[in-house]
Amino acid sequence: MPDEPTSPPEDTKDNEKKNSDDIIRLAVYIFVGLIPFVVIAALIFIIKYTSGQVELFLKVLLGALLVFLPFLFTFATIKAYLAHKRISFFIEQGSVLMEIKVPKDTNKPLIAMELLLESLHQTGGEGTFIDRWIKGKTRAWFSLEMISLEGQIHFFIWMRKAWKRHVEAAVYSHYPDAEVHEVEDYTNYIPFDLKKYNLWACEYKLNKPDPYPIRTYIDYGLDREVKGEYIVDPINSILEFLASINKGEFIWVQILVRAHKKEKKKKGKLFKKVDWKDEGREIIDKMIKDNAPPKLSLRIDEDPKEGPPSINLTTWQSEMIKAIERNLSKRAFDFGIRSLYIAEKDSFNPITISGLVSVFKQYNYEHMNGFAPTRGHTVFDYPWQDFKEIRKKKISWQMYDAYKWRSYFYPPYKSPHGVMSTEELATIFHIPGESSTTPTLPRVTSRKGDAPTNLPV
Repeated sequence: MPDEPTSPPEDTKDNEKKNSDDIIRLAVYIFVGLIPFVVIAALIFIIKYTSGQVELFLKVLLGALLVFLPFLFTFATIKAYLAHKRISFFIEQGSVLMEIKVPKDTNKPLIAMELLLESLHQTGGEGTFIDRWIKGKTRAWFSLEMISLEGQIHFFIWMRKAWKRHVEAAVYSHYPDAEVHEVEDYTNYIPFDLKKYNLWACEYKLNKPDPYPIRTYIDYGLDREVKGEYIVDPINSILEFLASINKGEFIWVQILVRAHKKEKKKKGKLFKKVDWKDEGREIIDKMIKDNAPPKLSLRIDEDPKEGPPSINLTTWQSEMIKAIERNLSKRAFDFGIRSLYIAEKDSFNPITISGLVSVFKQYNYEHMNGFAPTRGHTVFDYPWQDFKEIRKKKISWQMYDAYKWRSYFYPPYKSPHGVMSTEELATIFHIPGESSTTPTLPRVTSRKGDAPTNLPV
């Protein structure tokens, strides 16, 4: 375990660093915005010393730039301004990291975690045009984190400071015996230092469109209270993997979630927006249409009372439609999953990368949905794709910094996200009960009394 800093970074110091990074990014945006003007100035200068077809071509190019440049510059300026305001808003809000521990003999059905996640479904905070585009406000997002520090497993929830008491109340209401407390951000103890550490990182995506469900806790029979020895909790394989690493190795996994809203533009429509329910209905309608018999006109000797022939759906197609409908009936979150494997040079084990790539495979569902690694260090496989590891070093820094910022839906590190229901999220992130025998998972030593009475209702 790295030595703890003698003076942990305070919020003010952290904000100063983030403000400094913010200024640098803004300077980069301005520099990029000035490039077209530099090109125009260069073209005007070159045209003075050319003639014939070359001069004509350069003049046409200059005219095109002068026509389109105002639009391009306006678009780039708005985008840079919005990114700047959103980063500033994020810094002003502040953040906290809460660790969650429960007694070993806790045997709560996973519906408890699903209800806890529903309390995080917050769509407010960006209601008006001014809030979104002038002030840079965004709706709240949360980071559900499972990490291993040299084999020691911890569960955290990261949030804005304003949501601390709300999350505490939600945890205690569904897990009365839990222990929840604010902790120092563990990412501060492991600096980005490629001379001392090796780093490998990736994100995860769904294999099929979002409405197709993964294998959830209901499919595993965890929607009811069962005795510990009969429970088959898929999260246990993740815990065993996290516990298997050795001294000098660290694994960080974060699941970032944000309340899902109608924001995706409908194909072929300029202003109409859709959500995952619209996409799910299209999938079901297409499945039914593809299996419907052709329309035939009735013959004179046919009885119209018999009605049209039935739809020929296979058993798995019928089950798929039911599963999609059940998935769409739950509250939905935008989500992004990111994982990092960091290890000291002498401790780095490439086999751990294979485990990290397939860490969510137990949730993959044949004919439906599952997880696959994407982006990060998965974008290249061969040495000639990365000259002198320039791309690898850049990606390592971006993934490390994005993880520390808990950035996924907004700048500075916006990444393509998916949509999952509370049922799916509760399956891949929940506090393990007595079925988990992993010895390196810290537990509350004894059951507690009632939840604190001064928490908000």
